[in-house]
Amino acid sequence: MTKPITCARSMLDLPDHRPTLGQALAQTELRNTVVHAISKLRHKLRALVVLCEVHSLTSAEIARHLGLTVAAVKGRTFHAKRQYYSNVGGRSHRAVVFGFPTKVEF
Repeated sequence: MTKPITCARSMLDLPDHRPTLGQALAQTELRNTVVHAISKLRHKLRALVVLCEVHSLTSAEIARHLGLTVAAVKGRTFHAKRQYYSNVGGRSHRAVVFGFPTKVEF
């Protein structure tokens, strides 16, 4: 007679890596704040942010794509950052846009 196969309880107690409800709500609020702030950028600045942050293009690639000089792209990046931070009311979301490691998934 064979014994039934049993699993040790510790093998079944896998950690839950899903965000808590509070974390999910905070992430949603942050995403909404970022999307709203980016949507308020002028069209030319918003296009630059999308090319840089969503498509991960370099300044040189953006310049070629938009028909600008690299210096113009850098200047627009400066203005986009300034307007973005103004749009979020001075709250720091630096970990979200403009090349910082942590990004919000859109």
